[in-house]
Amino acid sequence: MSEERAVYRRALVGVAVAMGVIATAGIGAGLIVGSTGAAVGAGVGAAAAAIAGIATPASMLLGAERPAATFGAVVTGIWLGKMVFLVAVVAVVSRIEGFHRGPFAWTMLAGIIASLAVDLWAVLSRRVPYVTPDSK
Repeated sequence: MSEERAVYRRALVGVAVAMGVIATAGIGAGLIVGSTGAAVGAGVGAAAAAIAGIATPASMLLGAERPAATFGAVVTGIWLGKMVFLVAVVAVVSRIEGFHRGPFAWTMLAGIIASLAVDLWAVLSRRVPYVTPDSK
């Protein structure tokens, strides 16, 4: 496995672990502070953040070692799909009567920030060369 793929795999695993921790904390806090409805709101927020957060390193892993145009198309296409998905989730949730929007929003925000932090950590903690040694 190339060093580049190792970085993306590390980010993918890190984001999955972070999303599990955030889902557990958000649902637990929802149950303690609010009610079952607050826990459901936090769970939906964590699920939406997990899908969006895992999509980024997964798209990079999928596009790794492909030509630059293909890599860009894969990452951009999945990013666009992720944005449409998040807007659709927020639109659907906003129409549900009695849905606890606070736990949903805070858990989703925490998940998105955590996924960005894990992605940054994975990239900065590895040394991936920009050029291939011994190439012409």
